[in-house]
Amino acid sequence: MPLVFISHAAADKEIAGQFQKHLIGDFLGMCEVFVSSNLDSINAGQEWHQAIKSKLATADIVVGLLSPLAVTRGWVFVEFGAGWIRNIPTIPLCHSGLEPAHLPAPLNSFQGLMLSDAVHLEHLYGLVAKAVGCQPPNVDFAGRASGYKEATFKVQMERGAVGWLRQLCLWNPDLLPKLARGEADTDVLVPSIAEQNMVPFATDAVNLGMLTVNGRGMAMGTRVGASAGVYELVPLENFATYAALL
Repeated sequence: MPLVFISHAAADKEIAGQFQKHLIGDFLGMCEVFVSSNLDSINAGQEWHQAIKSKLATADIVVGLLSPLAVTRGWVFVEFGAGWIRNIPTIPLCHSGLEPAHLPAPLNSFQGLMLSDAVHLEHLYGLVAKAVGCQPPNVDFAGRASGYKEATFKVQMERGAVGWLRQLCLWNPDLLPKLARGEADTDVLVPSIAEQNMVPFATDAVNLGMLTVNGRGMAMGTRVGASAGVYELVPLENFATYAALL
């Protein structure tokens, strides 16, 4: 049976699993779709590295689900290299804020597509169909792309908000303990040169139910720089969920 190998970062396993499910359903089970993070893809007790190596050796096409996080993972480069060496179709499928134009070398030498773009998704299905040896399935690509856009935007927003909260904690060592106790921190400092990041963070943090962010003015001669913005952060109902990711 033809094999589609899905390369991805472990943190993107939910998106990879959704993509796998759609491929299997859309192609009516005419191909195997291997996702390394899915326990259904690797038999119990089978050595993980050997399973990856075996599937790469027999894959008919490699699709890399690439997020900004995925392109920092060495295994993604290994898996793309395996596809390149075997001269099989190897396609970067970007999502969660990564665009083909921003792919790092050598991934930028492959034709990159967007998961949330209907035209790109239809083109990808054509490539998969050619590798599988069948006609492309009839799919509502606009609806499918819209669904992926919604799912990946949530991931992008969560990672951005958590990443910025991590930086805030580095500047303000007492911040996390206070918030973890359910207390507001009214003296959160942000260097003036970085304050532009607080606007999208404040919006995302509220939308996620993580924090409310209120500006309290400016301070001079602070521990984080000659001048800094001062903020109040108040934990919301979902704060503990995101604090666990720090």
